[in-house]
Amino acid sequence: MDGAVQLPLTLVLTVRDDGPGIELRHQQKIFELFQTLKPRDEVEGSGLGLAIVSKLAAHQKGKVTLFSDPDKGRGATFVVELPLAPQAHQSLPVAAAA
Repeated sequence: MDGAVQLPLTLVLTVRDDGPGIELRHQQKIFELFQTLKPRDEVEGSGLGLAIVSKLAAHQKGKVTLFSDPDKGRGATFVVELPLAPQAHQSLPVAAAA
């Protein structure tokens, strides 16, 4: 995880990678259940991870945003925004990962 920021009533988690990036035409597909960008025999993933994160964020009235442009450089950035419960807003510790 790249970091976490607490905005008023919102927790923002940012995760970055330095992979090949995700083409625009695939950027919605990766949030669907059982979807991977490579054939199953080339990838270990099940295609569930991002779909689960997206569903959980939506259930909590939050969202997941993807920033990736492989034509301009490598990598992808995922930003997860989750609303905080009013009582959690006051006491949630925030720490950035290395």
